[in-house]
Amino acid sequence: MHHSFSTEAFEALQSHWKLVYFPETNSTNEQAKQLIIKSIDHDSLSGTVILTDQQNQGKGRRSNQWTSSPGEDLLFTAIIETELPLDQIHKVATTTALAIAIELEKIGLKPMIKFPNDIYLNNKKTAGILIEQQKEFTLIGVGINVNSNPSLENATSLLQQHSTNSPISREKLLASFLSQLTKQLSLCINHYTSIQQNLQKYDLFYGKKIQFIQDSTTHYGTVQGISPNGYLLVQLNSHTEPTEIHSGHTFRLI
Repeated sequence: MHHSFSTEAFEALQSHWKLVYFPETNSTNEQAKQLIIKSIDHDSLSGTVILTDQQNQGKGRRSNQWTSSPGEDLLFTAIIETELPLDQIHKVATTTALAIAIELEKIGLKPMIKFPNDIYLNNKKTAGILIEQQKEFTLIGVGINVNSNPSLENATSLLQQHSTNSPISREKLLASFLSQLTKQLSLCINHYTSIQQNLQKYDLFYGKKIQFIQDSTTHYGTVQGISPNGYLLVQLNSHTEPTEIHSGHTFRLI
């Protein structure tokens, strides 16, 4: 069933964020970039959320297509000013993933985070995150399969995994997620250790053996969690000390 997102219902729940709604758009991250480029008053942009009911050119990482059903999922970009140095912006991805996981757990689901920016339910992908930087702003692009029936074999939605089988309010979920995001981002900036520790229980790779490719060589090791710098810590078979692996490689469980 196609239900348009209710901006009124959302605004009644969440007064701290400004919502910009498009029934349909190419990509919410692209709309966010345009907004920043065209904006005269930059001060008012932080805390803006761009949301659409249908995205025609949704991008995942490495230009993977992100497909979704009109009016059933959450597709949005939050614009924030993190004041994090550029070499730490990647921490926003793990922090966003943690905020999503916490909120999904609250509604009775068992989310797992596949480092650095996918959320899984029952080993199937249900949400993805794309972080980009534009001028002084960090764009947090999020796609969550909420009430749809994804056609991809390894994908699922909150509705499919929820025991009640009744549709989930996208307005409520977005409002509670944004509150959680605000809370976790302040920890990300001032106390990343708590993000690092809280991620552990949701970490799909924690304590598991993985393989990944770096400099066209396949490496094998055991994941020890997230490092204080927000990267994956791996005890490589060939090393004595755990190594920080910067994202951008395809991590696979073995």
